[in-house]
Amino acid sequence: MFSWMGKEDSRKNQDVYDSVSQGLQNIYKQKLLPIEKEYNFHDFHSPALDDPDFDARPMVMLVGQYSTGKTTFIRYLLEQDFPGIRIGPEPTTDRFIAVMHADQEGVIPGNALVVDPKKQFRPLSKFGNAFLNRFQCSQTSSAVLKGISIVDTPGILSGEKQRTDRGYDFIGVLEWFAERVDRILLLFDAHKLDISDEFKRIVLNKADMVDHQQLMRVYGALMWSLGKVLGTPEVARVYIGSFWDQPLRYDINRRLFEAEEQDLFADLQSLPRNAALRKLNDLIKRARLAKVHAYIIAALRKDMPSMFGKESKKKDLIKNLDALYGQIQREHQISPGDFPDLKKMQESLVHQDFTKFKAIDKRLLDKVDKMLAEDIAKLMAMIPMEEKVKLSEGSDRIEGGAFDGVMDKATPFMFKGGEGVDAGRGEVEWVIAKDQGKYDQIFDSLSPVDGKVTGAAAKGEMVRSKLPNNVLGKIWKLADIDKDGMLDSEEFALAMHLMNIKLDGHDLPTELPPHLIPPSKRGFYVMKRISVFGKVLILLNLCTYISAIPVEVNHSECPVWYEDYFNSLSFQQVRLVCHFLSRIKVHNDQQVMEPNHSLTTPTAEDVKEFFHVDNNWDMEQRRQELLQVERQEELLRIRDLKNAAILKILEAVSPKKQLIALPLTDQTRSRPRSQDAYAGPRDIVLEYKF
Repeated sequence: MFSWMGKEDSRKNQDVYDSVSQGLQNIYKQKLLPIEKEYNFHDFHSPALDDPDFDARPMVMLVGQYSTGKTTFIRYLLEQDFPGIRIGPEPTTDRFIAVMHADQEGVIPGNALVVDPKKQFRPLSKFGNAFLNRFQCSQTSSAVLKGISIVDTPGILSGEKQRTDRGYDFIGVLEWFAERVDRILLLFDAHKLDISDEFKRIVLNKADMVDHQQLMRVYGALMWSLGKVLGTPEVARVYIGSFWDQPLRYDINRRLFEAEEQDLFADLQSLPRNAALRKLNDLIKRARLAKVHAYIIAALRKDMPSMFGKESKKKDLIKNLDALYGQIQREHQISPGDFPDLKKMQESLVHQDFTKFKAIDKRLLDKVDKMLAEDIAKLMAMIPMEEKVKLSEGSDRIEGGAFDGVMDKATPFMFKGGEGVDAGRGEVEWVIAKDQGKYDQIFDSLSPVDGKVTGAAAKGEMVRSKLPNNVLGKIWKLADIDKDGMLDSEEFALAMHLMNIKLDGHDLPTELPPHLIPPSKRGFYVMKRISVFGKVLILLNLCTYISAIPVEVNHSECPVWYEDYFNSLSFQQVRLVCHFLSRIKVHNDQQVMEPNHSLTTPTAEDVKEFFHVDNNWDMEQRRQELLQVERQEELLRIRDLKNAAILKILEAVSPKKQLIALPLTDQTRSRPRSQDAYAGPRDIVLEYKF
């Protein structure tokens, strides 16, 4: 009895999805699609959604008049041509081109594209052969297209021309794409601002072809024209630049173009990360519209006569549809923004048979309400976790093409490279040294005691910059490296340098970059802020300083492990580590340490003191203990105190890392692998596998 209740409960427990995309597909098919079919939603608004609509990559559509640089912009993003590309001053792109990723290049014609179940373009078949003959998918292997797909469109003609000249419903096709793409970029040429009467992101392209005075006039004219066309109080975001790979004609606006390009590319970079949230938001809007549509259709069905006067009543209902909107809004407490466009709804109703409309089905409405209240909330909770997974996999960003050049931080030509905090990066001399003289004069005027000024004394000088206290507090934290509440001359110079960086309009770093660390503080500072990975490298390189060690390690890979040893170092131990670090160079600010063998090596006593190793320490017993650990697969033979020190070092290596310790010298390089012991002193060459 009541066995159906158990089934319902079990069905509840089964609503667990592997991804947001899968969840959207399921709840759409199970809870939203039935009400759409029942009330002919697809005849009025948009076709039913297929699986590719949920799985597809984010899509960007380029719109604009002819020769505004739409196709050139795509080539600029990809840094390569794509099949079917045509660029010229005349109207060259006469078709809609979906540029998508594939391992092999090729072109899929429109008629084949709309029957491909793996693509999201099947509903476009309703626009007929006239459109399909001018629609294609250009596939290429660009890495950029792994993150987004791009739709190139024909140039928009002025006024009514596109309706009469194209042979298909151009506006309808644009609307179909506009509903589904993640971003619309509207491109204008700085030379011609003839804005069509059909014109969310807007790109003012070819801006390098005019000087700065002309550019200001063009920008003002564009914003004035957009204000007439876009019926919204919000100001449209306009990106100004020259998006191609040719030299700038007028270089005076380079900084502006670079800043605008960074903003545009950052906006595009956000698309893969926010794709799931956008699809979820679109489904919510679709569900709310489907509910309102059901109320409208049911109300029209209810008001129709059963026998005579059906046609005249239909005309009357269509004419007074706005009154019906108001009635439904009051009766069901629905927001006016959820109702479909009145004029379009009236046009669609003219061709419908009202007698075939269905009465309201509360069961279907309850399904939609439950979907909005419960299922959507579950999927919303999954989005942050999915974003973390994408971040760890690196799939949350667009790579390749122009993105590697514009967003890359590893070249001298990165945005604001060599400016602000980045000034002096890679230079041998401390960047602040050239201004040290004038900073020392100010420092001496503050009456330092034992080479340091107090916080109160430094505050009096720092507040003269008129920077807010929260900014000065951040500067103090960055400059007071040893955290003793005072500043020596180098720390004071660093604080003054950071204040000047902020006063020049640049951002302050969250952590002090290595090239700004005062020379006398670099050893201590590196040990204080270095990552676990960096600490592992330091520990391993310490081995190379302990020369004349007859290490015997099996030639196969030797997993090694242990905790972050440096977290528990005493001050004396840190000083000794700084002694080691003074002989180590930091390459490219990556905290990769390289030994300098021309310097003296710490003595065995140094090592003994550092690791607290005494003569009573039972090395053999310790070795036997290590052999009992599961992860210890290879034998480490310990012969003397220095070997014991190396074992201590190995114990501090992260458990996920692997070390190959090979004693390689000219004498031993050619020895057979079977030989497991070497006589005499030699250096240790360490290879890291991370």
